Amino acid sequence: MSKYILSLSTLLMLNICFAQQTKMNFYLLNKINTNPEAHLNVLVKCNEQSIKEIASKYDLTISHGSNSIYSLSGKGIDLMQASKEKDIKRMEHFKSNLQVLDDSSLVKNNIHPVHNGATPLTLPSYKGKNVVIGVIDTGLDFGHPDFKDSLGNTRVKFLWDQKFAVASNTPQPYNYGQEWDSLQIMQGNCPSVGNNNGGHGTKVTGVAAGNGITEFKYRGIAPEADIIFVAIDFNNSTEAIIADAVHYIYEKANQLGKPCVINCSLGDYYGSHDGTDLQAQYIGGLAAAQPGRAMVAANGNAGNIPFHLGYSATNDTSFTWIANTSNQIGFDVYGDSAEFANLKITLGVSDNNLNYKSNFGFRDIDSSLGVIVYDTLRFGGNKIGDIFTYTDYTNGLYTFSCLINADSLNYLWSFETAGTGKIDSWNFDWKSAGLPSPTALPQIMKYKRPDTLQTMCTSFQCSDDVLSVGNYVGRNSYRDVRDTLYFFPGVVDSIWETSSYGPTRDLRVKPDICATGENIVTTGERGFMQWLIVNYPFIVTRDSMHMIFGGSSASAPVVAGLAALYFEANPTATNQMLKRDIINCAKTDTFTGAVPNNLWGNGKLNGFGALICSLPSPVGVNEYNTNTKGITVYPVPFTNELNIISNNIIKGKIKLIDISGRIVYENGIELKSGTVSKQKLPVLSQGVYIMEIKSKETILRELILKD
Repeated sequence: MSKYILSLSTLLMLNICFAQQTKMNFYLLNKINTNPEAHLNVLVKCNEQSIKEIASKYDLTISHGSNSIYSLSGKGIDLMQASKEKDIKRMEHFKSNLQVLDDSSLVKNNIHPVHNGATPLTLPSYKGKNVVIGVIDTGLDFGHPDFKDSLGNTRVKFLWDQKFAVASNTPQPYNYGQEWDSLQIMQGNCPSVGNNNGGHGTKVTGVAAGNGITEFKYRGIAPEADIIFVAIDFNNSTEAIIADAVHYIYEKANQLGKPCVINCSLGDYYGSHDGTDLQAQYIGGLAAAQPGRAMVAANGNAGNIPFHLGYSATNDTSFTWIANTSNQIGFDVYGDSAEFANLKITLGVSDNNLNYKSNFGFRDIDSSLGVIVYDTLRFGGNKIGDIFTYTDYTNGLYTFSCLINADSLNYLWSFETAGTGKIDSWNFDWKSAGLPSPTALPQIMKYKRPDTLQTMCTSFQCSDDVLSVGNYVGRNSYRDVRDTLYFFPGVVDSIWETSSYGPTRDLRVKPDICATGENIVTTGERGFMQWLIVNYPFIVTRDSMHMIFGGSSASAPVVAGLAALYFEANPTATNQMLKRDIINCAKTDTFTGAVPNNLWGNGKLNGFGALICSLPSPVGVNEYNTNTKGITVYPVPFTNELNIISNNIIKGKIKLIDISGRIVYENGIELKSGTVSKQKLPVLSQGVYIMEIKSKETILRELILKD
C-alpha cells in the first residue's frame, strides 16, 4: 500500500524549500509543494494569543481550537510562511488511510440490570434518555424505525454529510458538506443516504442506539438516546475530517444542553501509535474539556495480520524486505530519541535471484533531519531506482520517512539497520511470507519478520482520553430470515481472531476494554436488505430489518451505548470517571486470564458494574476494592462459584455480604501462592456483594457482582 506519491522534481523542490524545516510532517510538505495555492486545513500547536495574530498576518482562518491546538486553514504557501513563526510549535496534516472496522449483547455485557434499574440504581430504568450519542461513520439510514421515537419522530437531531457540495446549509466554521436538523429530516428534505460500505454507519448506530421497534430483542444499548451523525468523506484529503466531526458533535450537544458520547468505528493503521500526533491530542482534549463527554473508538481488526515491524537492533546488520507491488514504495519508521541515537540506517536492493546489488551506505538518523536526501542506486551502470529520505523530529519522537521510485518491479528493496536501538513501523507491505530458506540465502538468518503485535489503530485510539475497544464473540448461532438455525465460527466468549493487539508504541495498555462484537445483531440498511435476503439470507434476521454484524466496529458502539447510560445516571461525570469505572469493574474469566494484558486490555465490559462501581459501600462495610493487590477473583460477575488466586499465603475466613449488610456466605479459606481456591456458593440473587477475606494479618474487601 503506497503511502506517498511524489515525483523526482517535487522532491528536489522540497529539498530547496524546506531544508532544516522540522515543524511540518513529510506529507504536509509535499501537499504544499505540489500546489502552493491549494486550500488546506491543518492542525497547529500554538498559544491562543499568537495564533490569532499569526492567522491575521497570513490571511488564515481559525475554525476551532482547544488546549493550544487549533484547526487552521488557508493557502499552502501562506501556511508555509506562518509555520516559520517562533510561536508555531507544530503543524500537521496527514493522508487519510481511514478504514471501516467491521440481542445477546445486552446479556453478555450485563446491560439488562441497567435497563431495568436494578438495585442499587436509583431510577426505574436507564436507556440513554437526555443523552446524545454522536456517531462518525459512513452514512445513516435515518428513516429506519430503530431511529424513531414511539410517536414516529426522528431521534436524529443533526446530520452532517461531509460528501455534499458547499451550499446554504453547509455547516460553519468547517465550510464543507451539508447539514440538516431534525425538522428538515422529518420534512423529507435530507437527501443523505446510508448505504455506503454495506450500511456500516447504520449498523454501528443500531448497536449503540437502535430501539428495536420491529424486533424488541434486537434493541441497542441506549435505545432512548438522541443521535447526532457525521457521514465522513473518505476521499477528502484537504480537511481534518475526524477532528472537525468530533468538534461538530460536541458543539451540537452543547446546544442541546446534554451529555454526549461519540463513537468512531473508523481507523487508520499507519502512524506512530503513541497518541502524540496533533489529531490525537486535539480529539482527546475535546473529550476531556468538560464533564459529560466521552469518546469511544474501535481498536482495530488486524490482530491476525503481520504488518508491525518492531525490534531492538544489534550491532549486526538486520534487514526486512518491503513488497515491490508498484514503482512507488513508501514507509515510515518511528523511534524515541534515545533509541535512535546509536542506530544507523540504509536502503538496499537485491534482484529476483537474491543477489544483493547496492545500498546508499549506513547513515545516522540525523543525516536527513529537516532535509530531504536524494540518492540514486545503480548497478553495472544501470539505474535501479531513486530513494528519498526525510527525518522529522517532535516531542522526543523521530519519524524516518522513505520514498522509493523504483525503475522496475523485479527487485527486492530492503530496510536495513545496524548499531543499537529500537524501531517500530506499521506497513502492510512488509514481507512476512514466501521467504527463502537459509540454504538459498544464508543472510536470511538476519531477517526481521513483521509480527501481529501492536496491531491496533493509530492516532486517537492511542489517546488516554479515548476508550478503545476490542472484540470478542457474543454468539455463534441464530435463526435467519428463512427460519434456519445458522452457525457462525468462533468460540462464544473468546476473543475474535482479528481483534487488534495493544499496547501503544510507548507501551500503554490498549485496548481499554473488550465487548461483544462478533456475530452481533443490529439494524440493517433498508435499501440493502432485499439484496442481502436474496444473496446472503443467513445474515438477515426473521423480521428482515436486522442483520448480523461483526468486528471492533460492532464492539465499540456497545461501550458507547453504555457510556450514554452512565451519563444518564451521572450527567456531570468526566471521561476519566467513566473510564475508571468501566475498567475497575470489568468482567474477567478464563478467556481473559489475568488483566490487564495486550489482547483483552482490562477485561470484558460489565455495564451494570460500571454504573455501580463508584456507589457508596453497602451497609456495614466501610471500604471495598481496596487492599486486594495480589488477589485475583474470577469469574466476575460470578454465578455459583468463585475462584480465588493469591500471590501470598493467607489463612482465615471468607464472607459474602449483600447490599443490606447481611452475611449470605461464610467459609474457611486457605490461599497458597499460585493455587486456586474454589468456593461453591449457595443460590444468591443477582446484585452487588462484598467479598471479605479476613486473616490475622489483614482484611481484604472487594466489590463483586452476581449474574
